Amino acid sequence: MRLDKLDLNLLVALNSLIELRSVTAAAIDLCLSQSAMSGALNRLRKYFDDPLLVPVGRTMQLTDKAEQLAHPVKEVLVSIRRNIMTTSQFDPLKSERTFSILASDYAYTVLIGAVLRRIEKTGPNMKINIVPFSRGSMERFLKGELDVFLTIETPQPGLKSRHLYYDEHVVIYWNENRHVRQGLDLETFLELAHASVSFGPDQPSAIPDVEYAKAGFKRNVTVFVPTFSALVEAVIGTQRLATIQRRLADKFAKIYPITIASTPFELPRIAETVQWHAIDDRNQGTQWLISEIADTARCV
Repeated sequence: MRLDKLDLNLLVALNSLIELRSVTAAAIDLCLSQSAMSGALNRLRKYFDDPLLVPVGRTMQLTDKAEQLAHPVKEVLVSIRRNIMTTSQFDPLKSERTFSILASDYAYTVLIGAVLRRIEKTGPNMKINIVPFSRGSMERFLKGELDVFLTIETPQPGLKSRHLYYDEHVVIYWNENRHVRQGLDLETFLELAHASVSFGPDQPSAIPDVEYAKAGFKRNVTVFVPTFSALVEAVIGTQRLATIQRRLADKFAKIYPITIASTPFELPRIAETVQWHAIDDRNQGTQWLISEIADTARCV
């Protein structure tokens, strides 16, 4: 399809080239040959009368024109996927749509399980794909490939959000921790070993780690785990402590032999939100999903 002499398929190629800044990587991303992607780039350069990507050393850099095109091109593609390639009338009891939800293990344990139980009744024919958080999955969400994102992060441009609930942090430890008998005081907190969450290289530190460092508390962290849920197993049967969200701790305390205590000082509350692309404000299916998540959050 052409619009004003531009093959709209080239916008898909342009979006991938802008994001990946590599002809080879963009070709792999779109399952094209490198020569086909090079041809697409040449046609884009001719249409926009701009090189778009230029070699700088061993990398490719975007021109000013390409930088200007990045956001509107992404918006157009997301809009096509959401609002043109899906039907306008949405009946949750009849729809067979597949929704993709990007969420951390914390959000899954605290909220998503209850959402899935609710949707089994309100949208019985739908399919739900829960996608764990990672750099790659976040990029997929920003490209419009995933529907909603459960997070405490501030929305990026082009995204909208809805507040779900607040949570706070607490300390958990094994019920038989011999060092904590009369409650957890600051001295004991600093003396004992800790387990903490590490999201991997180039990823931000967990909120408790940041806040403890700001306050000048030097904890002896001896174990790092990849998820919040794994913190429970890291303290059971040991003398370790871990700082975790209260809603998560409350759920685990019903199952595991752990005790919940206050943190040595008050950490900032976290605000869980659901985020979506602004262009989905008129997408009946996505708005239904957001409402189902928000309604469930009131009860967890």
